Amino acid sequence: MFDPLVESAVGGIVPVFGTGASGMAAAKILSFIGATPLPMNDADGLSIPGKAPFAVVSPGMHPWKSRLMLEAKQRGLILVSEMEFGWRLLDIPVIAVTGTNGKTTTTELVVHMLRNQGEDARAVGNIGTPISVLALERLSGNRRSQVAVAETSSFQLELCSNFAPEEAALLNLASDHEDRYPGGFAEYVATKMSIFRNVPENRRVFGFSMSDRPHRFSFTDGVLLLGAQAFNTESSIFRHPHQVENLAAAAELVMLHTGKVPDIERAVSGFAYGHHRIEDCGTDGRGVKYVNDSKATNPHAVVAAVKSIGGGVVLLAGGLDKGMDFSALSEIIPLLRGAVVYGRAAATVASALHGVRVENCGNDFDLAVRTAAGMAEHGDCVLLSPACASMDMFKNYEERGNRFRELAEKIISGDEKC
Repeated sequence: MFDPLVESAVGGIVPVFGTGASGMAAAKILSFIGATPLPMNDADGLSIPGKAPFAVVSPGMHPWKSRLMLEAKQRGLILVSEMEFGWRLLDIPVIAVTGTNGKTTTTELVVHMLRNQGEDARAVGNIGTPISVLALERLSGNRRSQVAVAETSSFQLELCSNFAPEEAALLNLASDHEDRYPGGFAEYVATKMSIFRNVPENRRVFGFSMSDRPHRFSFTDGVLLLGAQAFNTESSIFRHPHQVENLAAAAELVMLHTGKVPDIERAVSGFAYGHHRIEDCGTDGRGVKYVNDSKATNPHAVVAAVKSIGGGVVLLAGGLDKGMDFSALSEIIPLLRGAVVYGRAAATVASALHGVRVENCGNDFDLAVRTAAGMAEHGDCVLLSPACASMDMFKNYEERGNRFRELAEKIISGDEKC
């Protein structure tokens, strides 16, 4: 049919670990190719069938805390990431993007640039649409998309062995998810680097913060030079270093894939950031600005966000720690008016902000937003940039960002008091 692993599923029962979006997408495509999927999670009490050829694993399954994962490993069952399984069934090229920060923006930029060049590109993976969804669409006859651009997390890479994108990018590396990796930061780095396992060296792209790696562009005095194109970033929405990193990587990937340098100026002028990434939520009557950066779930992302705003920042941070090193937050101390912390990691975040006025609002997020607004003065910015995951208090970072936006809009309108 497609490859030996896929063929081994036909007519058999294949467990799918995880019943979220990725798991259910894998279950649907398994059913389409003639297998019987068995979606299961740690809480449902189901047992792994005895003659399963392999199991498809959703990225949310913890490699050493999950009951199902431990049982499968003890039995020697082959485990395959949903990312890899969907890729094995996909008949179009894949461009993959990973890194600690900037993955979503870079993925969206690549899609945007490819569409500008006439290719029907589709964003998949960690960005929201599982790759198995696109694979099933094409198998079912919807063959519109010509290339897939996959935002790829370390969780998705853990159980990939044959995954071979045509081009791949590693944007940057910083402390994140170390509670998941017994080997700490070194194991996290190795997992990220594995995106290149089956990618030729001349099809690899590195973010410019990885200065020890080769690059195909130069960036001096605000000017990005790629091929014969020189783009002045200073007056664009990509004027800050972390944004330039995303832009340069996206342009490199598109150049490698199509053989043509994309029109960077056209791409930037037509591009808009999505929600929860330095999202302007408005300004109140005192001249205090409210910015939603809920997607910043590690300290490195917070540093980039605060630096992009400048001084007078009231930082709203906290949530669920992922075993990270928060010492990087010391870089932004001179730029902070103050900070409000909340959630399980409140004290940990506060301890990294030596000399800063810090208020701890415990598990009351609404109070934290009101407190931050009250701390701000004319011309300041209340910035939600949590440095942590959201799952101690929210379903995901989107729900957290949406709640911040709702509260900010109420404060701006006068319906909510600081």
